[in-house]
Amino acid sequence: MEFLVLPRMVALMLIMPFLCVFADLISIAGGYVVSVSMLDISSTVYLSRTIHAIELRSFLLGIFKGSFFGFLVAYTGCLRGMQSGYTAAAVGQATTRAVVTGISAIIASDGIFAVLSNALHI
Repeated sequence: MEFLVLPRMVALMLIMPFLCVFADLISIAGGYVVSVSMLDISSTVYLSRTIHAIELRSFLLGIFKGSFFGFLVAYTGCLRGMQSGYTAAAVGQATTRAVVTGISAIIASDGIFAVLSNALHI
């Protein structure tokens, strides 16, 4: 059973940064639609201000955080999965524990990232 852990860890650590980039692009597109259609901001103004607002270090920090959060999700899911029993109720309880543990770990680590980013002026 342990041989299934490494592929899941690597897969989530590789895919989560791509998911972050995808979410960034979708949010920029959503901001574009709202700005142009509802706020009467021209396309060139929106795109130029968006380009000036995005910093490389912020983007790279988001990519790193996405990879780290992918590690946390994979780790908690695999850990709780290996600790689960063999009945359907045990699998359901392990799933609930994995979700709660993963969310708690992500919230705590995001707070730590926020403090470190503030201390390092990122």
